[in-house]
Amino acid sequence: MSDSSLLGYRSLDALATGYVQSWARESGTGPALIIAYCSAATLGLRLAERLHEIGEVACLLVDASWPDLQMVISEYADMRTQMGVEVEDSPLSDLERPELFEQLRENLWRDLVSSLSKRGLKAQDAERLGSEYISRSMGWLGFLLATSAEALDLAVDDEGTRLVDTPDIFIAEVPEGPEPTFTAEISHHMSELIAGTRKRP
Repeated sequence: MSDSSLLGYRSLDALATGYVQSWARESGTGPALIIAYCSAATLGLRLAERLHEIGEVACLLVDASWPDLQMVISEYADMRTQMGVEVEDSPLSDLERPELFEQLRENLWRDLVSSLSKRGLKAQDAERLGSEYISRSMGWLGFLLATSAEALDLAVDDEGTRLVDTPDIFIAEVPEGPEPTFTAEISHHMSELIAGTRKRP
């Protein structure tokens, strides 16, 4: 998929739809194993739900984290601080996410042009040079906004692992740990998930 920031804000469902369509074009309805790392856990689970509509699917969550609005605030503040802006500890505007996305983009553009202009660049040159940075920054913030909108309540087994069939989707989670145990656990769960989908009648 293209950088979502070039198209404006995209909800989690819209992001999932784009990836599912790409998968269907390339792989048809064959079984799928999704490996979602870190903050991609929410998107990985939504992809698993959508792909399950057309075939067997399992999802492995590796060092999963679950974005929330506080993470959006923190990442946004870091970006502005790097531009020399004195950031106040304040909440985001109470806007719907598409409007909030546009507000954040406008603010970053203003901050970046101001920062580059202070270094001697003309406003037109500052906008040209900063376009890629803004695109990447808003791609990340847009992703966090989309995934933070989802509240997930996954069952956890007695060992504290999300290894559940929810619904009819095999899910396993591997927390980050020391090597080589970490890699071995990932390989083990991958094999386990693939075997589970193959055994399903």
